[in-house]
Amino acid sequence: MFDRFVRLAQARRLHAERRHDEALRKLRDPVVKDHRRAEELRSRVLDAILERARRRRDAGVLDAALGDARQVLVECPGHPGAEALEQELEAELADGVSRRDQGRKILEKGREAAMEGDLGAAEAMLATAGRLSAGADDLLRLSSLISERRALATTRIGEARAALAAGDYEGAASRLADARGLDRRAAANVDVPAQIAESLGKKVAGMLDSGQTESGLEFVVRLRCMLPEIDGVGALRKALARVRKNQSDRLRTLLETGELERAVDLWRSLPDRDPAATTLAPLSEAFDELQRALEFERGGEFCEAAVHFERAARDLDLVSLQRRAARLRSLVDEIEAGLRRARRLAAEEGRLVDARNQVLEILERHPGHVSARRELARLEQGVQDREARIAEARSLARDGALDEAIARVLSLAVPGPEGEEARVLLRDLQRRAEVTRQGVAQVLRSLHGRESASREGLAHCIRRLELLEREHRDHQELHDLLEAAKVELQGVDLLDAARDALQGERYEEFADRLGVVQGLAPSLLRSDRLEARTLDLLEIALDRAESAMRAGRVARAERLLCACSALATGGSPLGGRRTALESELTVRRG
Repeated sequence: MFDRFVRLAQARRLHAERRHDEALRKLRDPVVKDHRRAEELRSRVLDAILERARRRRDAGVLDAALGDARQVLVECPGHPGAEALEQELEAELADGVSRRDQGRKILEKGREAAMEGDLGAAEAMLATAGRLSAGADDLLRLSSLISERRALATTRIGEARAALAAGDYEGAASRLADARGLDRRAAANVDVPAQIAESLGKKVAGMLDSGQTESGLEFVVRLRCMLPEIDGVGALRKALARVRKNQSDRLRTLLETGELERAVDLWRSLPDRDPAATTLAPLSEAFDELQRALEFERGGEFCEAAVHFERAARDLDLVSLQRRAARLRSLVDEIEAGLRRARRLAAEEGRLVDARNQVLEILERHPGHVSARRELARLEQGVQDREARIAEARSLARDGALDEAIARVLSLAVPGPEGEEARVLLRDLQRRAEVTRQGVAQVLRSLHGRESASREGLAHCIRRLELLEREHRDHQELHDLLEAAKVELQGVDLLDAARDALQGERYEEFADRLGVVQGLAPSLLRSDRLEARTLDLLEIALDRAESAMRAGRVARAERLLCACSALATGGSPLGGRRTALESELTVRRG
């Protein structure tokens, strides 16, 4: 995390210095990549590059502007502003932009430069716009603006000199700041700033030495905005050094007495804590670490807090911070042990409520602990899931899915009062499943007995199985048994139809029906009964073929034998008889 803060700080500094390309390279570092603050900074850097592209376009440097726009698109594909700008730049490069339009844009940039006090740049842009044949009125307006601001800057410089002569140092500084805003170059070429800074610096130094520390420091901060030269005054530098030493001592006292929050608040409230070459410089990073440690501690992230306390202790050389970090690590071990006990109660014993109560005890002592809050949320979800699973098991049982209902509730039937409801439900489900098992066993015995050989017997078994299936629809053995019984009943119907076809001398239909019956064999609980019925029909067909042959009705005999030959009777006696009849039929034809 420390490396991430360093990378982010470096990227922010580069962005502030308008070194946007270097800032982007820092933000591509895997340490900060995809971090929320890094993404926010990256968005600002891309916006700055896009703005630079617009400035370059306005200045007529179209190739560089296009490069900036494309860089934004590489970093952020689909960026609406960059896409639009890229299209505009490509169109301008392809088609060309009129010199007058370029001149107008440069004039606008010149006006902005003039308003920012950079009159030299404004004059250069005015000359460039004139060469590009910009509108005369536009050129005149910018020229007048430059002249007016230069004259006004001269007036403000004169007023600053007058105020300085009258001893009004603050008024002189204010007017000089106004002059710098109007014409930076002119204000920089006068000797007034050094005189004002020397006078004001001595005044502020007197305030600081007389004990007016807070107001004096605020005065310094305000003066720096108007008069940067104030930092060069020797008396002020010495006074500030003494103040910073006092501030450092106060901070050290608060830290040593354990008043960390007050120390951080004091540090953040200091109006003059610029870390550059001051006595407070070594404290800057340490207080950043301390502030992060306190934030993590308040947020319940004790491990992270301990790490930052140790870093702050190393930078500040404070044993008390080391002890605080050690206490936090010991506290983390204690809390983790409690959480492990809660997880064991939940995972191994199924006692979700007891586990939840244990975590609640931890949170009563440490309300902000992140891991405990996450564990509590997980256990709360587990309790809700338990109730939902019991309700779902009841719903499944009502729908006849007893096996699935038992599977849902089995792990919930733990010992103790917590599993009482699940145990009662489980016993009821198991009782109903046992009724189904006994019913299936009875039907199975019936299907293997003689009483089920008839159509009526099969139909009776099927009705019993269908009643059982309504109560227990996900019983696989019951389902398979019911399907087998239905297939056998279908085979009986097919054999009856085959018998009718044989009686009506529809021999092709007879053969087809027997072929379908033969295909049912893999789905039957037992195939011997249908095979016996089939052999009875084949024997009748062969008897009729033999009678037809003896009566000289060769064609009829041939059709009957053909119907019988569609079945693979193999090595059965009927197979030998069919072969003998076919041989006799061949002899009769010859």
